[in-house]
Amino acid sequence: MRKIFKLSIVALSIMSASCGAAPGSDWHVIPTGRQDNFNGFSICDQSHEFIVSGNPNGFFFRYSSERNRWVIDSMPGTVLQDIYFFKGCQRGFICGSRGTFSYSEDFGQKWTSLNFDTSLWLYDVAFKDSLTGFLVGINSNSRITSVGVAFKTSDGGHTWDSIPIGGIMLSSIDIAPDGVVTIKGQGKIYISRDTGVHWDTVAAPSGESPNAVCIRGKAGLMIGMGGYVASSGDGGKTWKPLYVLPENIHLFDLLMLDEKMAYAIGSDGMVLYTDDCGRNWIPEASGAPQQLTKIRLVGNRIYVCGQGGALIYKDIDLPKSLK
Repeated sequence: MRKIFKLSIVALSIMSASCGAAPGSDWHVIPTGRQDNFNGFSICDQSHEFIVSGNPNGFFFRYSSERNRWVIDSMPGTVLQDIYFFKGCQRGFICGSRGTFSYSEDFGQKWTSLNFDTSLWLYDVAFKDSLTGFLVGINSNSRITSVGVAFKTSDGGHTWDSIPIGGIMLSSIDIAPDGVVTIKGQGKIYISRDTGVHWDTVAAPSGESPNAVCIRGKAGLMIGMGGYVASSGDGGKTWKPLYVLPENIHLFDLLMLDEKMAYAIGSDGMVLYTDDCGRNWIPEASGAPQQLTKIRLVGNRIYVCGQGGALIYKDIDLPKSLK
């Protein structure tokens, strides 16, 4: 049986379902004027912000500081999943269904396709530095349902080579400050400690399929549906379930700051914080009433997006390892 969470489920529901941030909340809402379900975003500064929508019309949004509003663009016939811009926001990438993978060199105003196979559904793109990046997704035409596909670039995204790691439902990438790359699949994770040359395959404990995984130093966390949390103390080689959250909590993404501090986001606008690598979690009032889907650190600010046009942020004191 699961251990009793240190705050009641009722208290969690009240805090997470609040339509506005509670008094004293550190989370702030960025008005988008949209009700779209946001899948991903890239934010360089307050003048360059990008969001992709799950709308089948391929909507994505650029914030125009000159017009002080969001400008709508689209890639018709595709569902966009993620967007990534390098520092400065001049060059970036966008990915989604039907093999959509395009790049821009003018702050997202024009996009050029890299012509991936249209059978691919590309979920996540991330870069370790200006040259080395990774891209994951699935091949929807494969005989094996949702067989995973993964690619690596060593030239800043001009060319991409296939990574033969196999797996099912490869859908998210985490790159630690020390360069450890973790790719999440269905029931398994794939870890590279040498920038994608070699990969270790590790099964998730208890037969679960995590929604997000992070490794920082010797510590690791994975989260998922039904209050699922697991931790590692040996850099992701072995994992142990932590029965610390109620089963009605569903978590979708994870930001691990160091070996102890992390944020997890999920259903009903839920934001949870831990400072002991997942053994205890503290709920925070996010001000978002619906499901939150993506969390990222930009400088000393955490951004989160989600359903119903949600885009929120919080300023934090960075741990020493990130300063």
